[in-house]
Amino acid sequence: MVLVLPERVAPLREALLDVAAHDAVSRDRDVLIDRVAMRELTLRLREAQATLNQLIEANYGAGYGQWFVAGQRVDMRDRRQFDAVLSAVFDQQFAATPLIRSELIVRRKLSGSISRARRQLIELILEQSHRPLLGLTEGYPPERALYESILRAGQVHVAVTATEWQLQIPTADNDPLRFGPIFAAIDDFFTQSIAKRLPLTALYTVLLAPPYGVREPLIPLFFVLMYVIHSGEVALYEHDSFVAIPDVALFERLVVKPQHFAVRRSPASGLRTALFERVAKAFAPQALTKRGTLAVLDAVKPMLRFAQQLPAYVRQTQTLSPQTMRVRHALLEAKAPDDLLYVQIPAALGLPPIAGDAPLDDSVVEAVSVGLRTALEELQQAYPALVTAAITAVAQAVYANTHQRELLHAELHERTALVLTQSADPQLRAFANRIHGSDALRWIESVAALLGRKPMPSWSDADVDTYRVAVADVGRRLRLFEQVATAQTHTHLGALRRRVGISDARGERSLVVTFDPNDSAMQAIRQQIDATLAQSSLDSGQRLSVLVGILESLLPNDTQMEDSQ
Repeated sequence: MVLVLPERVAPLREALLDVAAHDAVSRDRDVLIDRVAMRELTLRLREAQATLNQLIEANYGAGYGQWFVAGQRVDMRDRRQFDAVLSAVFDQQFAATPLIRSELIVRRKLSGSISRARRQLIELILEQSHRPLLGLTEGYPPERALYESILRAGQVHVAVTATEWQLQIPTADNDPLRFGPIFAAIDDFFTQSIAKRLPLTALYTVLLAPPYGVREPLIPLFFVLMYVIHSGEVALYEHDSFVAIPDVALFERLVVKPQHFAVRRSPASGLRTALFERVAKAFAPQALTKRGTLAVLDAVKPMLRFAQQLPAYVRQTQTLSPQTMRVRHALLEAKAPDDLLYVQIPAALGLPPIAGDAPLDDSVVEAVSVGLRTALEELQQAYPALVTAAITAVAQAVYANTHQRELLHAELHERTALVLTQSADPQLRAFANRIHGSDALRWIESVAALLGRKPMPSWSDADVDTYRVAVADVGRRLRLFEQVATAQTHTHLGALRRRVGISDARGERSLVVTFDPNDSAMQAIRQQIDATLAQSSLDSGQRLSVLVGILESLLPNDTQMEDSQ
C-alpha cells in the first residue's frame, strides 16, 4: 500500500469544496434550463477542477509530502524515483497480470475494427481450433494480429501433428505471456460452480481485480479459450435457462452482455462415472477421450440435439408409452446436463436419483441405459410410424391392393388419372393433383398436408383424427367416381380394373377393384376357394350364393350408387 501525507491540506480542502459546490449547482434544474447561466457555470467548474489538479500535483507529486510504501518511509526526491517506486508497487500488486504486448486489445475500450476482429477470433476458436493458425493462412487481417499476439505467442494454440492443432493451457516452464495464473483462476471459478451455477460477472470481478488486473475486453477471450479446452464439462445458462447447444451467436451475446450468463461445471464419480461411460459409449464416444473432468455435457448433447430436432408431432403426441413421454419431457426441459443424466432421466425411468457418492451398481447402470435407449428408439420411430399409419389409412380408404408406399402411389396414379379430366369434385381433384404432382416417396406428405390441413411433422393428435376422417371421405369419393366411370361404356379404366356389385331392395352396392393375375398371394387364395367349392356338393347356384354372401361382407356400406347422383 502507498500512503502520502500532504503538507498543505487547507488549500486542497478549499479547492475540493469549490469543485463540489460548482458541481452541485450544475445539477440544479433551474440552472439546467438557463443556457447563459449553465455556460458560465461550466466555465467556472473547469477552472475549479484545473486548480484542484494543480494542488494535487503540488501535494502528492515527487518531492512533496511524506511518502510511505508498505509501512516504510520513502524519501521521494524526483520524478524518476517516483516512477520507479510506483512501478515496483504495481509489479507486486499485479504479479499475475498477463504480459500481452499488444495495444490493439490491451485497453479499456476497443475500437470498432478490433471488436470485430475479437468476435471473428472467438468464432474461429469455437469452430476451427483443430486447424493450423485457426485457418488464418491468407493475408494478415486484424484477427490474425490478435491470434499471433495472444494464442500463438502465449503457447495456447500449438501443433500436435503436421496438420492437427489444439488449444492447451501453457505449462509452467513454457508460459511466456504468464497466462497460467489466469487459466488457473478460471479453472477455480469452474470448480466453485460445481455446487451451484455462478454468474459470469463473478469471474469478471475476480480477473479485473489484483493480482490479475486483466483488461475487460480480454476476459471473454480467455473465458472462451477455457470453455473450449474444457469442452463438455461446463454448461452455459442464458437468462437462467440452460443452453443445450451453444452457437456462435450465443457467444456474441455473451461478449456484449456477460451479466445475462452463468456457468456450472458437472463432475462425476462412482456410479455416476459408470453411467456416464455407458451413455457416452452409446451416444457420444468422443466424450470418453476428454482429459480431466468427465465431459457430461458432451455425453448428453447428442440426446439434447436429437430431442430439439424431433418433429413437433413427436414432441407433443400423447400416443407414446408413459415412460417414453417422461424421458421426452426430461430432454426437452433439461436445465443442467448433470441433473438430466443423474436425476431427471432415472426419475423418468422410475428409478431413484443417482447421488454423487453412490457406490457402483451395474444393475442401475443397465436399467438406465436400456430404458433410455428404448425411449429414444420409440421417439425416433414415432414419426415414421405416423407416416406408415397415414399410408395405411389411404390404402384402406381406397381399397387398394397394396400398402407399400411406392406401389400404392403407382396404383393411385393410375386410378386418379380420369379424376383430373372428368371429375367436378374439388376435394377429389385436389387429392388427384397431389398424387400426380409428387414422386413415389414424397406423395404421402403432400396428401397428408392437404387432408390434415397442415404439414404432417407439425400435426397434433387432433390433426391425426382430422386426417383419418378426411381420408375416409376422399376414399369414398374416389370409389363412387370409379363406379360411375365404369358405368359409362366409353370410359376405359384399364384391363385389370373390375366393377363388382350387389343389387337388392335397398339399391346397389358396388366397388371397382384391381384384378392382378400376377399377384401370387391373391392367386393362392383363389385356388383355395376354387378347390373348396369343387370338393363341395353344392350346385352352381348354391356356390354363387356363397360367393354373394362373401361379397356382401366385403363391400363397404358407403358405395351405394345413389350416393353418387
